[in-house]
Amino acid sequence: MNRPCTTVLVGALSLTLASCSAFEVADDHADHADAATIDGAPEIVVTAASMSFEPDRLELSVGEPVNIALTSEDILHDLNIDEVDFHLVADVDETAVGGLEFGEPGTYVAYCSVPGHRDAGMEMEVTVDG
Repeated sequence: MNRPCTTVLVGALSLTLASCSAFEVADDHADHADAATIDGAPEIVVTAASMSFEPDRLELSVGEPVNIALTSEDILHDLNIDEVDFHLVADVDETAVGGLEFGEPGTYVAYCSVPGHRDAGMEMEVTVDG
């Protein structure tokens, strides 16, 4: 069943409760499938919880393939890096794994695109050395 998100007013603060289903996030990203894993690549564990990623920074090298294992500890989260079309979605107590490789050095921003999460600071810096 696909239930709408619920907004609750508490004093002057408006909160959107996490009653959104995984289908709503998947619908928002219908053109983005989870990244495929890369055989033999090392795995980097990323945990999503309390509107943050742990670790909050990754350091990689150009051409270094890795698999990102995204686990959500509390509610539905995703991990996106627009420049390399990377996308993973993990619901509570789930782990999604996808391959990631950069062709250019630079500093990239990984973020959660669930409504309100990025605005709450749910971002991670990814530094790629040449």
